[in-house]
Amino acid sequence: MSNRALIVDVNGTLLDLSALDPFFSAYRGDAALRKVWFRQVKEWWLVGLGAGVHRDFGTLAQASLAALAPDAPPTTGEVDALMAGVTSLPAFPDVPYALGQLRAGGVRLVALTNGTAAAVAQQLDHAGLDGYFSHVLSAEAVGQHKPGPRPYLHAADVLGVAPADCVMVAAHDWDIHGADAAGLSTVFVARPGASYSPLYPAPDHRIETLDGLLPLVGDGA
Repeated sequence: MSNRALIVDVNGTLLDLSALDPFFSAYRGDAALRKVWFRQVKEWWLVGLGAGVHRDFGTLAQASLAALAPDAPPTTGEVDALMAGVTSLPAFPDVPYALGQLRAGGVRLVALTNGTAAAVAQQLDHAGLDGYFSHVLSAEAVGQHKPGPRPYLHAADVLGVAPADCVMVAAHDWDIHGADAAGLSTVFVARPGASYSPLYPAPDHRIETLDGLLPLVGDGA
């Protein structure tokens, strides 16, 4: 992987979504609703992808929150609290060290998210990660969410390299599947609770934490 650019997913891969659990505990008394909410967000962007309709992450996030309790829609304050939580997620503990080592080693690092450009800028700034990436890219630039091919191909275009010279790093099996279909190499980060569908092509590499990338860099894998 030494000559390849690393394209890294943000939410769930670099940033810990479980930090939203206290919000959902306060909102409806159940922290587990955070996973239900995120599954709904994902379902709606996948439906939009199939239908050729693109809605930004913020719109989907707010609509999915309302869908948790259709008879008691969230207040403006509750929506604002959710979005504030999304833009202030902490990095997983392994992330700063791994990114620092990769950056120091001359590895090209790109962040690629389904979130909006404005939101990801806030997220990376809050988590102290904004200085590690040569480019921070949003799917909104191409009007298509991952796992559609356009975000991955856009990242390769921005870097001026072929998709085969890029490695997608993500903690979501659907993201790995999409990147593989677009011609990228892949690394799956098996974050706690993450699963990998047996129906999807296996990733080229599987690691437990982001610093698992370090031995892969420079070994020609």
